[in-house]
Amino acid sequence: MLKPLPHRGFGILELVVVVAIIGLLAVAALPGFQRMVANAKVRGVTDSLQNGLRLAQAEATRRQRVTVFYRSTSPSCSLTTKSSSSGNHWLVRSLPGPSGGSAEILQCGSSAETTGNPVDVSGPAAICFGVEGRQEAVPKTETGMVDDACTVAAEQALNVSSGGSDRPLRVRVTSAGSVRLCDPNKTYTSSSPDGCP
Repeated sequence: MLKPLPHRGFGILELVVVVAIIGLLAVAALPGFQRMVANAKVRGVTDSLQNGLRLAQAEATRRQRVTVFYRSTSPSCSLTTKSSSSGNHWLVRSLPGPSGGSAEILQCGSSAETTGNPVDVSGPAAICFGVEGRQEAVPKTETGMVDDACTVAAEQALNVSSGGSDRPLRVRVTSAGSVRLCDPNKTYTSSSPDGCP
């Protein structure tokens, strides 16, 4: 007949070794985890900007009025909020139509990520969309409280990056009105459709 083995617990030395191994694995994984969090912040901010630009474009065609997407340093969502190329907040504003009407704030959003590694956004302070959904040139005097004129360029881009991220992203707006997200670290090819041209 077999004798049952005596029950034994872990010794203190075995527990110390296991805790040390878990600690080393956690320290090794920390930089990768921090980079993953920073990449997620960049992606979230980029998605917010892309959605704001697409809303401005859609509202321009729906309302048949020029609509401005602009960045601001103020979190205020009012007609008196001024534009700024260093802003971490954004607004979509319709301008008065040719037959009158008043300016109106359609939506506000934030691209502010200030905890940990802050997310930086660079690019134009304002992009205007005309009634056909294309970029529209609008003088500073006609954009209301938007302190910047809207110009038309073959491409206008909002670049989004973070110090802890290894994946900067870009939102491109072409003169024809295409709003597209791309990775500036990649070149657009048929095998890499998420790259920038």
